Amino acid sequence: MKKIFALTLAIIFAFTLISCKSDFKDANSESEYVYNSGGYTLFVPEDWTVTLASSAVSASFEDGTAVTVAPFSFGSTEYMTVDLGWQEIKSNFETFFAGNYSVIDEENKDGETLVDGINSGKYIYKGNVAGVEMKFMCVLTIYDATFYNITFSSAIDSFDSHVDVFNKIIENFTFGKTDKTVDGFKSAVAPEKTNVVTDKFTLSVDRDWITDNSTGILSARYANGFPSSISVMQTTLGEFSNSADYWNSYIDTFKSSLKNFSIVEEECEDGFLIDGRNGRAYVFTGVPAVGSDDNDTPYKYCQVLVEDGNDLYIITYASSADTETGSGYYEVHYETFTDVLAEFKIGANS
Repeated sequence: MKKIFALTLAIIFAFTLISCKSDFKDANSESEYVYNSGGYTLFVPEDWTVTLASSAVSASFEDGTAVTVAPFSFGSTEYMTVDLGWQEIKSNFETFFAGNYSVIDEENKDGETLVDGINSGKYIYKGNVAGVEMKFMCVLTIYDATFYNITFSSAIDSFDSHVDVFNKIIENFTFGKTDKTVDGFKSAVAPEKTNVVTDKFTLSVDRDWITDNSTGILSARYANGFPSSISVMQTTLGEFSNSADYWNSYIDTFKSSLKNFSIVEEECEDGFLIDGRNGRAYVFTGVPAVGSDDNDTPYKYCQVLVEDGNDLYIITYASSADTETGSGYYEVHYETFTDVLAEFKIGANS
């Protein structure tokens, strides 16, 4: 769970930095939407700028003051109180602020802070972010087994001048969609998909999947603590005549990166149509040898290869496999993977 709360902080601090942009374009980047498919409506002042991320919504004022909403599932009943959640978040401050922080107020009274009628926690702290002294107000609430971190941030000298706006945002925060209006504030319904546009292809994923292109291989990971991911690698056929020859050439790579590698023969088939092109699918299992929290957890993979001239696209879905002692998550998100394949677009984008 520490990784989930650390990721929450990373998202919040990324939005705190002015004009933080990715290396790839988000097709929704110019929208005015403030409703996230995580299941809430966020009202913000009309003159604030809205930014959408894979699992969060942020809105900011021209002076850098911002609000960010980051929803995450718990995965454990141990964290089903806001105060325990706060203690976990606070445990990451030493790393994120390099020791330069202090907690101002963390005492809560029943009924003092309500989010859509739900008793919630409010915590105030300050810290140095990129050389700027910032003040934060973190409002934590639980709805439908999901932890919501609503964090307000501002330069320490201007924080107090925005408190009335912060309170009004919390007062009007609503779980689910709503038809209500708030004078001087805006809201709208965001698309449920995040479209990541690269030079060679467009990947469309549900908004609650976190995308990452920092390694050169575009990946999308389910945000709510489950071990499911989808990745896209674009390469060329090179010396190989087709995708089958290419795949067979690097089976040895799997054997070195996966323990107990095994091809599921009966599920290997050509059955996917990717942007009008036939894809060749391979299903296999294995235990990740490196980079896994639990080195004994078997994973199941569906890897689809599709050719476009000499270009080759390798789209891989991975999640935990069923075992004798418990069910995995492969089947849970398999339909999401097939939706991604159905909406995958090949070709250069401007």
